[in-house]
Amino acid sequence: MFQNYLKITFRNLKRHKGYSLINIAGLSVGMACFMLILLFAMYEFSYESHHENADRIYRVNVEQHLTDRVFRAQTSPVPLAETLYNEIPEVIQFARFQSLNTFIVRHEEQRYYENDVVFTDQGALGMFTFPLLEGDRNTALQEPNTAVLTEEMAIKYFGSHDPIGKSLAVENNLIGIMSVMVTGVMRDHPKNSNIQSSIFLYRTFVYKISKF
Repeated sequence: MFQNYLKITFRNLKRHKGYSLINIAGLSVGMACFMLILLFAMYEFSYESHHENADRIYRVNVEQHLTDRVFRAQTSPVPLAETLYNEIPEVIQFARFQSLNTFIVRHEEQRYYENDVVFTDQGALGMFTFPLLEGDRNTALQEPNTAVLTEEMAIKYFGSHDPIGKSLAVENNLIGIMSVMVTGVMRDHPKNSNIQSSIFLYRTFVYKISKF
């Protein structure tokens, strides 16, 4: 029976070549579009899923009401994190990320403009799964003026040398020049992550609106 169906199918394909070509081409294009949409959706929904505690991590946004208009932003006041941590028992850790635009980063003869530098808390290494290739995640961002670099950034400034314990000069028009010591090297961030900062700095936050 199945062989008869196949014979009839091939005969119809040969008899109506143009019609068959349109059907097959339409089906192929439809399946290709479906696969592309499926892959795109899977990629979008995979964002931040590589973190071990992804289902327990929440981002605080600000919603501001001005007359009949509502403004929403992915930012919040710097002191809010500590307030939530101290007053809400369910908050067991927090991490703030504050970007101050472009930095000048120097090490010996190396000098570059960097846009992916952020101030953050020790909680960044506890809440998020940033695999450390060097350093201890429990202490890497424990002291002021310490820094954790991505692997790419460590190679950029230190080449094949061990960067742990080495210093970088970081300059910005809001903070001036500060010297930081490298205490950790983390694996480069995957593409499906909103966090793409290549240098994490631990330092007293500049009191302006901060992401976290």
